[in-house]
Amino acid sequence: MTIKPYPAPEKESDPGSHYRFIYKGIQLDPYRLAKIYKITNPVLFTILKKIIRAGNGGYKDYHQDLLDCKNAIERELEMLDEDEL
Repeated sequence: MTIKPYPAPEKESDPGSHYRFIYKGIQLDPYRLAKIYKITNPVLFTILKKIIRAGNGGYKDYHQDLLDCKNAIERELEMLDEDEL
C-alpha cells in the first residue's frame, strides 16, 4: 500500500495541500472521506479533519488537537440535548 502526498501546485501556495494524498490514483482528502462515509454534520467534519492531521498540522500539537476534538464532541452532545427540549 503506497500513499503519496498530493503534488503541490506550481502557480500559488495551496494551504490545504497537507490534507490531500493520492492512494491508488484517487485523491484522498477530508472532503472525499466525508463523502465516502456520508459525514454531513459540520461538527463531525471538523473532527475528521483534526483527527486526520492530529499533531501534524502546524502550530497545534497532538494533545491540543485531541482537546479540540473533545470540545467539538462535547458541544455536539450539548446541541443534541438542547434539541430535545
